[in-house]
Amino acid sequence: MEIKKDTTTKKDRYYFVLRNPHVNYPDIKMIYGPTEQAVKDKVAAQLKKWKELSSKVS
Repeated sequence: MEIKKDTTTKKDRYYFVLRNPHVNYPDIKMIYGPTEQAVKDKVAAQLKKWKELSSKVS
């Protein structure tokens, strides 16, 4: 996982481009946070949501 620093702002801000691994179409989400750890936590939460959603649909 490569979390990158957002250089477009003066504040400390990090981002990660997340692709939904549970679908066959482009489902991409940008995750932003003030620290790298915050972004990691948000990514984990989003992956959990997508996994739960895919298990309900299947």
